[in-house]
Amino acid sequence: MAHTEIRVTIDRPLAEVFATYTRPDAFRWANLRSVRWTCGNPWEIGSRLRIEPDDPYGTIVDQVLTHFESERFVSFISHFVGVTLQSEVHFRALPNNQTEIDTQLEFIGSFSRIASFPLKSAIEQAIQRVYEDLKRECEQPIARKQRRSTRVPLRVEIEAQGIGDSVKCKGETVIVNCHGALISTVDMLQVRMRIEVGVMLTKRRALVDVVHVDPEQPGLYGIELLRPQNIWGLPLPPHDWLTGDSKAASE
Repeated sequence: MAHTEIRVTIDRPLAEVFATYTRPDAFRWANLRSVRWTCGNPWEIGSRLRIEPDDPYGTIVDQVLTHFESERFVSFISHFVGVTLQSEVHFRALPNNQTEIDTQLEFIGSFSRIASFPLKSAIEQAIQRVYEDLKRECEQPIARKQRRSTRVPLRVEIEAQGIGDSVKCKGETVIVNCHGALISTVDMLQVRMRIEVGVMLTKRRALVDVVHVDPEQPGLYGIELLRPQNIWGLPLPPHDWLTGDSKAASE
């Protein structure tokens, strides 16, 4: 059995990094050909993932989640090309709103080399690339994350209901696009919280994830729609709300 360790420091708070790492559409921020849950619910112990890296060798990784402790620790057992890999991923808050991810990897395999690289080096390089993608996703400005479609200043009243908890709140939008919104509410929300938002004007409702809490402006929150759409009642939305992955906006 071989062992290796990978550490990365991300210049974002722990809650935000963990929320990005554990999005329901697992690892979609990474440069991977395909990732999907094949068994169980997202981020539930025992659930399985099928991962296809973006490589020319047709590698398929079958991965099962074996431990989940919010904002502290997750672990997996993975199988691919004759290799069994155990990954323990530890999250730790650092000063100045930074986060350290320390990953312990142990593996055994019948192949000593993958694609002409020694097994250990090949695994280290692949995992390192994934963490580089995570670091880039977390550290890009929040405004850029939410600017996949044109943002429009718009104030409409909303109400929200927590999914799986008793959270209820009212507020209003500040800026909207077909991927989400910046909202204002006096109630406390948390990153990674899933809520159902109802727009008072249009009577339309949609599931969203809270993706950003502004530490300098309490009461302002970034939310992301699970499915891009124009629930805000904007009669003449920008052109890019109606194209590409924003086409659901017209529905």
